[in-house]
Amino acid sequence: MAEKKKPFVAPTMKKIDLPPDPMQELVEVYLPKATGREENFVFVGLNGKGYQIKRGETVKVPRPVYDILAASERASEKQEAFLAAQRERAQSTAFRL
Repeated sequence: MAEKKKPFVAPTMKKIDLPPDPMQELVEVYLPKATGREENFVFVGLNGKGYQIKRGETVKVPRPVYDILAASERASEKQEAFLAAQRERAQSTAFRL
């Protein structure tokens, strides 16, 4: 005679505490007004969603958008420092009559 199969019992799921969604945390950011030929807004793309951040006004953006803006600013500062060092080096080694 065949053995009776035991019914399948799904394991119980433990509830885990997830960290808060960073997209729900809003951060105030101010971008200075555009000068010259710059646009009056800055575009930030994140996970397929675009954000247009108006210059000259304090606006609230999700934390990851703020992080992107901050990283962009740090990269610009590093680029300016690098270019200044290159100009200084070029001037000090330039052939002069």
